[in-house]
Amino acid sequence: MTAYLYIFGTIFLTVLGQIILKFGAHTFKKSPQNIQEFIPYIFKLLINPYFISAIFFAMIGSFLWTIALNKFELSFAYPFMSLSFILIVLLSSILFSEQVSLVRWIGVLTVCFGVFLISRS
Repeated sequence: MTAYLYIFGTIFLTVLGQIILKFGAHTFKKSPQNIQEFIPYIFKLLINPYFISAIFFAMIGSFLWTIALNKFELSFAYPFMSLSFILIVLLSSILFSEQVSLVRWIGVLTVCFGVFLISRS
């Protein structure tokens, strides 16, 4: 059971990083429109605390994922990563007031069912 904590820790850190990136995206008024705007944009990202935090969480998540892969077969462990999609949809609707259609929720439930089946194998 403890081995599963590495998978779920990876999922948590992945979701946390994505949510932080979304908050950080709000700090930028617009995306670069051409190559002249792209380079300064990248430098602004590199010093942006949201971006730095998200990269940090991704790195720690990668460490946890590596440990998880030592404990599970990849074909078993990787489908659990789809749980991050479910959490992202849920948190996006709550934190960012994003509209999630019925069709999208049906897709989320389908993913949940698939992960359940894989976890039983």
